[in-house]
Amino acid sequence: GLAFFVRDAAAGLVCVALLALAAKDCTKYFGWMGSNAIGIYLGHSLWWTLAKPRGPDWDRHDLHQWSFGISVRGHTVLPTLQSAIDSFVGFGLVQCLLVIVYVAILIILTGVPFAWLYMKTISLASGFAKSW
Repeated sequence: GLAFFVRDAAAGLVCVALLALAAKDCTKYFGWMGSNAIGIYLGHSLWWTLAKPRGPDWDRHDLHQWSFGISVRGHTVLPTLQSAIDSFVGFGLVQCLLVIVYVAILIILTGVPFAWLYMKTISLASGFAKSW
């Protein structure tokens, strides 16, 4: 009951504090992600929108698993994350590293170009507004 809730809340606070302490120096390694955050936000659904199975949303019988991967003209360049994870069942560390690598690939292929495009569009619009 209440005692469990209080203990669980206290344990959660301790875990958050320990995580914050452990991650305090991560900004020098992951700060570049924050500078591309708008690009990641703007472009993240591009891959999923292109990969969704066809058919109406209410028809749930033909849904299948899908995830990010790269293929060019039918040749797999980067297998889907789902198949890569399935290939390493039983190797949890490798699976975690795969997720990190796929996230980095998505940031590089989507976040960086979309952040640049967004900033260029804002710059052009600002220049146009000033001249008008």
